Amino acid sequence: MLVKEKERCGRVTVTVIVPVYNVENTLNRCVDSIVNQTYTDLQIILVDDGSPDGSPAMCDAWCSHDSRIEVIHQRNKGLSGARNAGLSKAVGEYVAFVDSDDYVEPDFIESMINAQTATGADMVICSVAEETADGENQSTGGIVNSVEVIDVHECCRRMDWRYITVWNKLYDRRLWKRVSFPEGKIHEDEYVFQDIVSQCSAIVVLPDELYHYVENNAGIMHERFSTRNLARLQSYVRRMRFFRDRDYKDCIGGLFTMIMLDVGRAGVLAQDSPESWGEVREVLGQVRALPYDVWFSLSAKQRIRFLQLKLCPYLLMRGLADRHKEWASHTGKSGGLR
Repeated sequence: MLVKEKERCGRVTVTVIVPVYNVENTLNRCVDSIVNQTYTDLQIILVDDGSPDGSPAMCDAWCSHDSRIEVIHQRNKGLSGARNAGLSKAVGEYVAFVDSDDYVEPDFIESMINAQTATGADMVICSVAEETADGENQSTGGIVNSVEVIDVHECCRRMDWRYITVWNKLYDRRLWKRVSFPEGKIHEDEYVFQDIVSQCSAIVVLPDELYHYVENNAGIMHERFSTRNLARLQSYVRRMRFFRDRDYKDCIGGLFTMIMLDVGRAGVLAQDSPESWGEVREVLGQVRALPYDVWFSLSAKQRIRFLQLKLCPYLLMRGLADRHKEWASHTGKSGGLR
């Protein structure tokens, strides 16, 4: 641990990275919540990802207003490319990410720094306050009832999406030394999750809802399942191999269920959009190539699915797609992407 050495040198700097694209209606709220943090030793990086609206000028205005703010203007590379650009300029001992349509509590950084200092953890996770774009509270409560210190295995065992998202956390910057977000893919949080968490000796989880996640009905989380969403299925396959290599047997069954759900969604995509078949087939091949010893960590019903995956994958996908369509017709939902 590097904690004692850092404490001797005084307060540490935290780099906060904010990707910016078409958010002129929410950007000021986001940046205002960051510059007014109770913890003031910040490097704030606003990454204008080729935004065509008024956001670039707003970033420059904030930069002239607060000397802690730096602005990167780049051609559009997507969310992954924006975050990677921010990481390349980060100088803080710790890093946090805030999405520009969200905002944070005044003690977002201070509370997590205090938790890190008290425990020496490599990563701190806070609870999330969910709300609609109109400000309606959608929160279901904290992810824990009190402060918890957990290890890598326990973090992986908890399938809650708030453990996987990149933005409600404080990271020791060394965790990102050899890790970058996959450019050109969405669900980038899912893709790098195991690469980051596997380096941690200890992780602190806080009950405090310090991060405000604002639902965006036009965002990725609500879009119709498309070929872009196949990236999540690929990330699941990477994580399954990680669980298998770490011998996290109790994590495999839950993840296999999530994989089968997305195989069904991919099947619906292939039926409704025949031009997507090549990409669907490629990703299904990656799922089919899961190691055979995954079988031993599955339930009896899941083992049947696993055998179908190995022996007749297209028939399995079609059956799952039909079940997904039936479920969607009864519920009126197409299946959430979270």
